[in-house]
Amino acid sequence: MELPQYSVKPSVSRTLFPQFFKLAALWVAFYFGVWINFFLLQMDFPLWLTILLITILIILFFAQLAITKSKVDKYHYDFFSNRVEFYGEKLKSIMYSDIEEIKTSKNIFDSIFGTGTVILSKNFKITNVKNYIEIQNYLNQLIQNFRAYRMQEFTAQQGE
Repeated sequence: MELPQYSVKPSVSRTLFPQFFKLAALWVAFYFGVWINFFLLQMDFPLWLTILLITILIILFFAQLAITKSKVDKYHYDFFSNRVEFYGEKLKSIMYSDIEEIKTSKNIFDSIFGTGTVILSKNFKITNVKNYIEIQNYLNQLIQNFRAYRMQEFTAQQGE
């Protein structure tokens, strides 16, 4: 079994931050949806119901964040001599020979957390990683070495 030359994990806080805001927005929308129904029916919104809803939503909120964190903790990218593999919910890999160009991108959350995305193809991106510029340079070097080795192998076959 081949060992990876390099391994990198996505930033857990960067991955959880958007999830946190989505859940908080849904939580607020749900609470106000229940409150509006009571208001439109001209009923009093009892304090015990408010406390119950907030308690349940907070428990669900933190449970979902814990589940997401446990999943994200297992995510990692491994760099081999001929491919990159992503171990997440399912294994994804891309061969260096399939990479035409390496690009990087950042969004507002990446700017906040000092992370970025390395785009290897339309279907394979290394997301939410710190030092994404260094990873891009490292990948360029790996691809260059891979192509040089392939060229050397090809010329050796031609010489036989």
